[in-house]
Amino acid sequence: MHGILLAMVINPKQSCVTPPPIDKIESAVCTESHDQMYPSISESRIVWQDDRNLEAYDDYNVDIYMYDVATRQETSVCIKEYSQYAPVISGERIVWVEYGNGLDIYASELAGGGETPICTVSQDQAYPVISGDRVVWNDARGSVFSGDFRKVYLYDFAAGQETPISADSATLYNTNTAHVAISGDRIVWTDTRNGNPDIYMYDLATGEETPICTDADFQDHPQISGDWIVWADARNGELDIYMYDLSTGEETPVCTSFGRQDLPAISSGGQIVWEDSRNGNYDIYMYDIPTGQEVPICIDFAEQREPDISEWEGNALIVWQDYRNGNYDIYLCSLLAGATGSGWERGKPLILNKSIAGALK
Repeated sequence: MHGILLAMVINPKQSCVTPPPIDKIESAVCTESHDQMYPSISESRIVWQDDRNLEAYDDYNVDIYMYDVATRQETSVCIKEYSQYAPVISGERIVWVEYGNGLDIYASELAGGGETPICTVSQDQAYPVISGDRVVWNDARGSVFSGDFRKVYLYDFAAGQETPISADSATLYNTNTAHVAISGDRIVWTDTRNGNPDIYMYDLATGEETPICTDADFQDHPQISGDWIVWADARNGELDIYMYDLSTGEETPVCTSFGRQDLPAISSGGQIVWEDSRNGNYDIYMYDIPTGQEVPICIDFAEQREPDISEWEGNALIVWQDYRNGNYDIYLCSLLAGATGSGWERGKPLILNKSIAGALK
């Protein structure tokens, strides 16, 4: 089910900042029954895990769906008896976790269809992320229990080869969410070798591992795009968003507002999005690195969580899971060219539903 909503800010509430003017279009991407969760976006394509085919009291039939903004079409990617979780997308390739004989990693090529097992070794593999031909995930092989601390593994589609990445001394922090990310040759993860969660990086081009942030407090949920690494950081008490620039060697606080800022994502143009509880429930905010400006993306009385961001045809596309309809749905915001003064080439507003195109002329 698809619809569109034009708005400056949805249900504005009392906030710690005065929302600046912002040129954007917000749309419901999928509002099917049950929950649609954990969206991932690459250019115009959005994937998510979907509970619409669940039977009563059946927790083992979660599927993967995709929506393409360019074609305005929704497609089922993988529907099976057992569950598929936490999909991610890069270009023409979708990767997910499949529950059958434990948790394994599978992939599908949009052009060729079908699916390919990437890693099905004993013990669990979870929360893959993808950049081009490379997939990384956290892996429990060698652990006494599946919940033990994990290692980082990589699979290269071009080479057809799997490689362990993190050092023997390295361990990922638990398994509740994705704690590893990749951009090009660089992989980052949350590492507890020092007794608390820190951020580390491995460069595939040089073979070098580098500590990015080893503050005594809690750092988690790293993301990377080019030279920029972002993460959630508890050094000030509650979680805030911090950034490290590999080109300058400088660390910068991005958002230290009241409440909890968590689960950042970053685009190639330097736009950072995250979920933010400063207003009493989780909303979506964005920080634009080129201009140094923070803007609210969606402020609603319901929960907005798990944001992701991409760029397509001069617009920043931001997706998240949204509870405004009484279950989690997938929503999309197109931040139009020039909205933050960052110099994007102005493109046409997105129209996600042909039936209302005439009304918007």
